[in-house]
Amino acid sequence: MSNEEKINELKKLQSRLYTEDNELFEKIMKLEDFINSIRITKISKQQANLLEVQFQAMRTYHQVLRARINDLQNKIFEGENKIC
Repeated sequence: MSNEEKINELKKLQSRLYTEDNELFEKIMKLEDFINSIRITKISKQQANLLEVQFQAMRTYHQVLRARINDLQNKIFEGENKIC
């Protein structure tokens, strides 16, 4: 596989990760809105705790996706500079 083909594969993967990142970010925002809106209503302490754990896990997942995207961006940049 040529360097250019490797770069194209990395760009495809990065594009899929951007899509996943955007979808996850929307879900995080919706969950955060939901958590904030239910603080007024009555839910069990267990449900509130579980929602908070879910929220934190989603944020961690989002941070990992961003790190992967940044790593791919660096690899793409390095690969493109080898071509020039």
